[in-house]
Amino acid sequence: MLQFVITAAHCEPKVGDIVSVGWYFSDYDKNKKQGYGHDTTVKSVQCYGAPNHYDMCMIELKDSTPSTFRVGKDEYPVKPIKLNFDPSSWLEAPFEKDGNTLHNATVIGIGLQEADSMFVPNSLMAVNVPVIPYECCSYPYYKYPATSLDKTMFCAGGWNGEKQAGDACQGDSGGPIFVEVACDDDGQETCPVQIGIVSWCIGCGWIAVGYPGVYGRMSMFKKKILEFTGLPEATFALPESVVKQYSNSDYNFNRKCPESMQGKIEVRQAVHTWFLSSL
Repeated sequence: MLQFVITAAHCEPKVGDIVSVGWYFSDYDKNKKQGYGHDTTVKSVQCYGAPNHYDMCMIELKDSTPSTFRVGKDEYPVKPIKLNFDPSSWLEAPFEKDGNTLHNATVIGIGLQEADSMFVPNSLMAVNVPVIPYECCSYPYYKYPATSLDKTMFCAGGWNGEKQAGDACQGDSGGPIFVEVACDDDGQETCPVQIGIVSWCIGCGWIAVGYPGVYGRMSMFKKKILEFTGLPEATFALPESVVKQYSNSDYNFNRKCPESMQGKIEVRQAVHTWFLSSL
């Protein structure tokens, strides 16, 4: 049974706000009719920064969440998501295997599917995106000025194998970006590790013109999260045996930045396009 939620500071949660944990559909009544979600209220809240520094908010719920959640007719146990607390971790860097760059992160939400669109999907959506280390987010690699974000943020986004670029959008703010990794020694079970929080961007899917999505960086929040929740670090950490699995020679983890865009772009002050609501 869990009692804490992480979101973005610019979502501005307040004590007494209603929180619905475990939604699947974007329509409130449809979730209720089919038994999704658990309604409770915010008991306490602690926020840090926004929009270009931290952009993280911790919420303590008045009631614990149920011990199970539904997907269709099936029920699954509720478990706390693992969090990446290591700023030097391979989890924050794009990685390659056999010469192929892997899309190593997933963003989920019920936000808009296109910039400047009013279309909201009926159910929870997901998209795979490659991580862009924080030191590569700004000029000369992308169009964001260096002053628009710091090391408490990182970027993500890129082509998702189709004609459109994968990205978060308005309405996804506060949601997670995570990496699926093996969480047992034989690799039979996988678990998500949250590496960041959806924060802001210019447009949606505009990486081709120099604007990837920007995320709060989970590894910068370790001390604040442990102090607020009072939970031991082991609650969130991956087993050491799992970490070692991803240190073998088959994978190439690096923080290599893309080709410099210097001389190809005109640097202009970024104007933040706010996401409108949190998950």
